[in-house]
Amino acid sequence: MISGPPVHPPVENLNEDDLEVIYWEVRGHDGCYRTVAALQHFFDLFPTNHPLRIRTADGEDFITDIDSRVILEFDLHRPLQIMHIAMGGGKSFSTGDQERMNQAVWGFERPGEEMVGIALDMASMQFGEKGRGKGGENFMLGTLDAFYNFVETVVAGGDPMKLGSKRIGPSPHDKWLKEVARRVRYRWTNRETGRWCDHCGKPLDAPKSCPCHEVFYCGSAHQKKAWRFHKKHCSKRKTN
Repeated sequence: MISGPPVHPPVENLNEDDLEVIYWEVRGHDGCYRTVAALQHFFDLFPTNHPLRIRTADGEDFITDIDSRVILEFDLHRPLQIMHIAMGGGKSFSTGDQERMNQAVWGFERPGEEMVGIALDMASMQFGEKGRGKGGENFMLGTLDAFYNFVETVVAGGDPMKLGSKRIGPSPHDKWLKEVARRVRYRWTNRETGRWCDHCGKPLDAPKSCPCHEVFYCGSAHQKKAWRFHKKHCSKRKTN
């Protein structure tokens, strides 16, 4: 069970959207450094000057390279959401109840700029629905100012702790995170022949394609959910 603000209704009353939020809340709690490490291992599979395309739900779309990235670490004070997870056998696990917590995100530079302008927080939904991206994503990708504004809504305060690192150190999770990175690259490399849902990542035998034929979905429900983001970049979207 999940308790603490926001309070969720009994499990039998949860709809699909409620369950999705709870899933990502649990998955994201205390997981920000693992998400940073996973993407770090993915970047390691490419040359340092490999082009990287950044697309945001605000419609920003530019090409940089994977070396134009840094890790931003913050010391957050008094999270406003506490999560208690019953694990069976009388045991439980709580997160968010500490006075301080560290948060790590990726920062990216726009072409021609020497300052970080874009932030990627892949564990933002540990803070619930507030952490959902502007396009409905289960992560937050947008301007650095938008990330700072988001932080102000989920913690009582915060301070920059370490800004500008290119890498984080080894962790006990590196072996399986590297395997995750390899699988992601394999799927990306074979995206023309092997399709997956652009919303949930499920492999597809009979994909449902957007008219632009650039993205595919496992069904109409996930196509509708993903439209909030994809409509900013869909080449077939009617503009008049």
